[in-house]
Amino acid sequence: MSMYTPRKMTLMSLLSVIIFLAVVGSGVVMFSSELDRRVVDDSTQLVSRYLNSQREMLSALSDDYNNWDVAYDNIRDGDMDSFYENYASGAEGGDVFTELHILNAFNHRSTSWTQGSADVPVYDDSYTAGLARTVRTMMAGRPIMPQTSFQFYTFDEGGFKLHAASYVMPTDPIRLRTLTTTDASVAIMTRVIDQDALTKMGRDLLLTQVTLSAAPIADRSYFAVLGPDGAVVAYVNWISAQPGSELVRWMLPWLLLVSLVFVAVSSAIAIVAHRNATMLLAREESANRAARTDSLTGIANRMAFNEGLKNQSTALRNSVALIYLDLNNFKKINDTFGHEVGDAVVIGVSARLSELSKNNTLVARMGGDEFSVVITNCADAKAEASAVLLQIEALLEQPLIINQNSFNLSAAIGVAINDNIVQEPSEMLRRADVAMYHAKRSSDQSAQFYDDGIDQTAKEDFLIERALRASIEMPDELDILFQPMVSARTGQFVKAEALARWHSKTIGHVSPEIFITIAERSGLIGELGQILFEKICSRIVEYPDLHVSVNVSPIQLQDDAYLLDMNRIVAKYDIAPSRIEFELTEGIIVENRQLAAVRLKLMHDMGFKTSLDDFGTGFSSIGYLRHMPFDTLKIDRSFLLEGASEPKCLQLIKSMIIVGQSMGQSVVCEGIETEAQAKLVKSFGCDLFQGYLFDKPIPIEVLAQKYLKNYSHKVA
Repeated sequence: MSMYTPRKMTLMSLLSVIIFLAVVGSGVVMFSSELDRRVVDDSTQLVSRYLNSQREMLSALSDDYNNWDVAYDNIRDGDMDSFYENYASGAEGGDVFTELHILNAFNHRSTSWTQGSADVPVYDDSYTAGLARTVRTMMAGRPIMPQTSFQFYTFDEGGFKLHAASYVMPTDPIRLRTLTTTDASVAIMTRVIDQDALTKMGRDLLLTQVTLSAAPIADRSYFAVLGPDGAVVAYVNWISAQPGSELVRWMLPWLLLVSLVFVAVSSAIAIVAHRNATMLLAREESANRAARTDSLTGIANRMAFNEGLKNQSTALRNSVALIYLDLNNFKKINDTFGHEVGDAVVIGVSARLSELSKNNTLVARMGGDEFSVVITNCADAKAEASAVLLQIEALLEQPLIINQNSFNLSAAIGVAINDNIVQEPSEMLRRADVAMYHAKRSSDQSAQFYDDGIDQTAKEDFLIERALRASIEMPDELDILFQPMVSARTGQFVKAEALARWHSKTIGHVSPEIFITIAERSGLIGELGQILFEKICSRIVEYPDLHVSVNVSPIQLQDDAYLLDMNRIVAKYDIAPSRIEFELTEGIIVENRQLAAVRLKLMHDMGFKTSLDDFGTGFSSIGYLRHMPFDTLKIDRSFLLEGASEPKCLQLIKSMIIVGQSMGQSVVCEGIETEAQAKLVKSFGCDLFQGYLFDKPIPIEVLAQKYLKNYSHKVA
């Protein structure tokens, strides 16, 4: 049986009506009371402003009369008749002031003029004794300055009066400086505010029965008038209108009728409103989820990450760990397989990383191929982060199969720890980002935990990058040195490798290994490469028999315009392209074999020569050598260095020489520093030597003088 019987529902409806009427009724009463109160407040403000206007009017007149040379001179000369004509006669009409009292004038007596008998002054200190005491008290210590009157009210047997008092002063500054408060006369303008004045104020302000009293009158509005000492001297009283009460009496029947109708209508509206509110709330929750969810992967996005990290960083005092991931070679996947496959890779990685999600772990996609993992409320943040890193490594090492293509993924990972120190989320993210980029640059690309050393390296790299940008604008800081390569058979000079050098005016000498890497990472390698190549061409143009090899960055090779720019520069200096040999590293060939093959063919079509640098240090394969038309192979110096302690390295050198020569390529051994090394690799059949045994990198002028004139360093 339903608990809501008709009787109960009727009682509930009746109770609702009663409550509603009570609320409406009390609201109307409160409204009417507030309306009546505001009328009282408004009328009080009107009275206050009206009385203030009277004060300002009297003050303005006082300032005008009492800062007047004529009045001052009349008092000083004792010329009472002239003073009356010029000043005191104003009390006769009583339009602005009805009394005038001058203290310390006309033989140092108090002199007064009053309305109705202004032509007959009163010389009686006792007449103004009380007023004089008040004025002297108020003006004690007051300097003699123009426009310095003050106003006050009094209420005594003489009536309700408004006064404005000030010194009578000349306008001439010189005369004014000689006047002292002891000698100065004081003028007190007085306006009597009688019942006629109050009645006029009532007409002007639309007030009823305006009266004056020493105490407030019951059931009337009033305004307290303050005297010079801040105490109340009188009350202005009047009867205020009561529009609120009148409105209630008129509206009450209609309010009852409207209330009944409103109850019925509001019930229907409430039902509809409840349904709509439920739908709106559901939509709002859906919108909030969508705003904080990555549209591609369905995991948390950057907004959710920022909010979560901020909340956890400020709310908890336990450690927080932030892991930041950037997929390696993601751009290559997009460029090779298309963005649809790239999106599928991102979705697949997101799905795997989502397995890490639990109560204290948030996984978010930060954009592109970047992800973050926030671990909160950690007892040992570093230990928990290390455990999660192992999980991430296990998740990524499994090949991702998309459209029958298998992708072996890896990521550069940086970790920032907040060990019970409240850090701004932006600072934690910056630290994790710095650590991630450090991991991306490291040789093994293992995950990196942020520390001050990493931050210092990042700051140093920033300073180098900034200085490098300035040097690109001022290329005189950049220089080219040349290291000779000589024939292993004859010892004669064959060609030279052009090597970049940079001495910044702000940070000094910077190693090429450092500034070239930073140029690649910051996108400056294109501009830098053109500047360096133009310097090379400008150096060798005077030596038509000199051939040079030039290192090419993998970033430059990816630029479609790179070879066109190089061809334009050699044409500008009228240099045969065959004098230029571009050196490419094995990494370029392995990462994008198809692109490398296209670029190598274009180099040869343009007439340039090519060299494979650092052969044997990367992913050497006879297979790709057969399809890559290199003119020269350069064996890395590390094999000779390790050969002293590892005989197998020497056998590798011999094998690489045989491989290169079997494919018709000239072989250069780098890092020759002793005669013994030179003799050894010569016995292996090496074609060219390069190393400090023959010379260090030197300026073009030294190279020309030393090597372009029948130089020979024959190895036995």
